[in-house]
Amino acid sequence: MSYKISKLSYGTSKPSLILKIDCDLEISDICYADSVGFILSLPKHHCIGKVSNGKVEIPWIGQMNQSGAKDGYLVKLDYPSSVYYLKSHNLCFVIESGGSKIRKIQLWNRHAIALLGKNSHDKTKSFFANIKNVGNLKTDCGIDSRGNIYWVVDGLNRCFKYDVGLGDVVNYVGDGRSGFTVSNSLRNCRLSGPRGVFVDNKSIYISDTKNRCIRKVENDVTSIAVGDPLKNTILPSKIRGCRNVLYFINGQEIRYAANNNTGILYGSEGIISIDVDDDKNIYILEKV
Repeated sequence: MSYKISKLSYGTSKPSLILKIDCDLEISDICYADSVGFILSLPKHHCIGKVSNGKVEIPWIGQMNQSGAKDGYLVKLDYPSSVYYLKSHNLCFVIESGGSKIRKIQLWNRHAIALLGKNSHDKTKSFFANIKNVGNLKTDCGIDSRGNIYWVVDGLNRCFKYDVGLGDVVNYVGDGRSGFTVSNSLRNCRLSGPRGVFVDNKSIYISDTKNRCIRKVENDVTSIAVGDPLKNTILPSKIRGCRNVLYFINGQEIRYAANNNTGILYGSEGIISIDVDDDKNIYILEKV
């Protein structure tokens, strides 16, 4: 099994190869952290990998093929399905076991802390107790300027929010039932298999995958930012953005969306994940 990491520079149409990875391990997600390089999630192997200066280090965080709840430098992870880098604090957030827990990792010393979920030490444990440990569900997360965390789990048809002011988790969008509605009552908006979320300064964007659209949440009202649930125009999953432009995986394509327009940037059968830096460069993880 082989993977490659490529860079699609802003304004170009062909990605440039950064590195090829030859391994028999399953890699599910990537994020770019300018302090360390690329961070990779390997859920079935219960660890996080790193790519820096042309070198691959697996495992970098966690212990290969050993799951658990242990924090600290010798952390044990439990099916880490997605990773998110918060540049302002040089932190990596890891969603584990199908959205049932979130771990915070300090990248300067690789020290892990159970932030939310069944192994944490705050009142969110009772909320997460109702979320089943289903490791293979697609997940994604984003964080706003106040430190609130938003994450989606496709099989639960919800977008959750950790409100730092309340110190607790709430159902932010969706009532758990699969379907499609647009409403100013966010908990009554039905989602169907959401697989991506992106947070900018004012809005939350949710890839409502099986409804074939991207939702926009602003001032507690949902609208459709991209796509049309009635016309089956797109099938969005992971989504990122920069400077008023959204970038998202659409099946075997990477698309952009801006000013109510969308177009194809790149196509490949092996696209797994993307991330975007502050200069609108797109980093692509593919299976080859």
